Amino acid sequence: MTRFLLPTALAAAIVMAAPAVFAASDKIDEKVAAAHVQTLGSEALAAFTQTGLTPAQKEETFTKLMLKNIDFNELSTRVMGPAGSKATPADRKEFTRLFAAYFINTVNEMLKGLNVTAFTVGRVKVQPNQEVIVDTTIQKSDGQSIEAGWRLQSAGGVLKVVDVYVQGASAAGHFQDRMKQSTQTSVKGQNDRLKQVLANSPTLQVVSASMQ
Repeated sequence: MTRFLLPTALAAAIVMAAPAVFAASDKIDEKVAAAHVQTLGSEALAAFTQTGLTPAQKEETFTKLMLKNIDFNELSTRVMGPAGSKATPADRKEFTRLFAAYFINTVNEMLKGLNVTAFTVGRVKVQPNQEVIVDTTIQKSDGQSIEAGWRLQSAGGVLKVVDVYVQGASAAGHFQDRMKQSTQTSVKGQNDRLKQVLANSPTLQVVSASMQ
């Protein structure tokens, strides 16, 4: 059975979907974008390292941080791809909720396993639709590092992450490819699968409360 999972070797080469055409973003100041991602990275790192919190409290803090900074409506739309146009509005909404919890769980587990010690911002690349990709370096305790890019979109002056690239590979493209390889290619089928994966998930509870 094909599992709808992002492997822990996310930093390795993964299959990328064909480039998509996205709606235009408001113009984004490159310095503002860089500062925004640096703040996001610092806050994410703090969520794992702050003292006085239980592991469950740290995960809840991280979940709320991701919900605040990632546009899961947009990200899930990119993941669904053409399958989204065949789904009902209710199924698309359900997928957004479930996918958000699954994505956050995956990133949470990956970052905990990496033992991240530092997060630094590099260059900012403006895209044809005025979105920007902010390159960053995630430093690990073993001295190795991972290159990650954060694709930002602006709507009404509010910056949100709409995709994440690891070693040049798109998370949205990866998840969409996993959907195509699955035995359940419909959005409803993926919802059923995600419900099984996320059974009794504390993250899903936080996400559901946020997306009511």
